[in-house]
Amino acid sequence: MLRLAPKYDDVVIDVGGRDTGGQRAALSIADIYIIPVFPGSFDIWTLDSVAQLVEEARAFNEKIQAFCLLNKADPRGSDNDEAATIAKDIKGLIYLECAIVNRKAFRNGAAKGLAVTELKPTDSKAIEEIEKLYQYVFSTKKLSE
Repeated sequence: MLRLAPKYDDVVIDVGGRDTGGQRAALSIADIYIIPVFPGSFDIWTLDSVAQLVEEARAFNEKIQAFCLLNKADPRGSDNDEAATIAKDIKGLIYLECAIVNRKAFRNGAAKGLAVTELKPTDSKAIEEIEKLYQYVFSTKKLSE
């Protein structure tokens, strides 16, 4: 991972949703750690343990900033609001107001190896959501430099 840093402006590491050696290694060098969370009770409940893991990582990586956001959010209903309320109260994590809704466009893009912004026909709502996340991540990156 560290070998890539001099060659690229940004390196994205997808470590999956489990506490693994790869995740801990990424936490030791990451500037920004993003936790996408499904707005269901089991997933939201795991945020406390993820926040603890981030706090442990801060012992050797003081620069890390940890953010969470709703992923595969419901298009309507109160589950998103309830999950967001809980996520906002997790100490050590910053909640991003840029939910990614469970849209077919994201599944179709992944199946074709494309970003949602590359799909034809376009899904303007999906594009807007991913661009909002992009703006959060890269405006945060500039603030921390």
